[in-house]
Amino acid sequence: MTRNQKIDEYISKAQGFIPGLRASSIFSMFGGDEKSEPTSGKIELSAKFLNEKVLSEGKIKFTHYTSLRNAINILNSGSIRLYNCFNLNDKNEIKYLLDKSPIDFSEEEIDKYKREHFILSGSLIQDDNEEDYNLWRLYGDNCKGVAIIFEISEKITNWSKVYLQKVAYERDNKSNIYDYLKFHKEFNDKYLLFENKPELFALLSTGVKNEIWSVENEFRVIVKNPFNEYSLESNDCVDCNTNISKTLKHEYNFNGKLVSYVELPLHINDRKSELINLPLSSKQVDLIDYVPNLEIKKIILGPNSHLEDYSNFIDYITWVQSRLKCKLKVGMSKFQD
Repeated sequence: MTRNQKIDEYISKAQGFIPGLRASSIFSMFGGDEKSEPTSGKIELSAKFLNEKVLSEGKIKFTHYTSLRNAINILNSGSIRLYNCFNLNDKNEIKYLLDKSPIDFSEEEIDKYKREHFILSGSLIQDDNEEDYNLWRLYGDNCKGVAIIFEISEKITNWSKVYLQKVAYERDNKSNIYDYLKFHKEFNDKYLLFENKPELFALLSTGVKNEIWSVENEFRVIVKNPFNEYSLESNDCVDCNTNISKTLKHEYNFNGKLVSYVELPLHINDRKSELINLPLSSKQVDLIDYVPNLEIKKIILGPNSHLEDYSNFIDYITWVQSRLKCKLKVGMSKFQD
């Protein structure tokens, strides 16, 4: 079979495990015989099906717990930081799935994936249940912090390198992912189609965790952002989106560890940003259309909030609403004494 015939057969069978899967880019070198077609290549697979699946039933809301100080920084900047997997509390991020995969991944590959995937975590809101006391204790500054209710709209047509995932845990039916990886290995062993490991595998691994984390009911916004290791700038044109981060940023966390992050803007609404020409095209696009519209809907003060002047805080929120051109609700935790 030719390369294209193999791809058609691969996609047809792979969609039995992952509906909506399709190829996104294909690169092959011709051999010495100019009349012969290539039979393999470097093939990447589109992950747009992740966003389509998550938003198929409408807008998504999730709760992000943080300290009051961090919440004020988010509101002041009009953006939120997404840290790469080296800064997350689960040391087995990405590694958990790939270690169980029938495809072999080296520690160097796993570290690369951890370095390139930046994550905003929250707890998925279901049945209007916005708060969880355990999560207040774990992530909300021991109940003294803030819970931010985020909402993401269904507008996903042009998103580039931004993906949404409802995390699956050991108890969930995630066998389709393992079955898909097994299918991929068996197909490629037989037909020698892929000369590479598609980047999709790493992205899928950000959405599977050990059952011990299931109390979090985690929802994730993931930015896949490979950077040039010398310049720290994004590697290609549309992905070099100044609305996310053109250059990797760093800070020291509370443990004194240097960590890396990118930023997503909040409340973009109908905002305009930067027009660019698409690669190999005269078509102009606005980079603002390539990021999700991430909106804050509500601020909840923790059960043990030490806020001294509530009226002063409300005045501050009024200023934030004017600057971000949005409406925010403010309330106290339902767990407050």
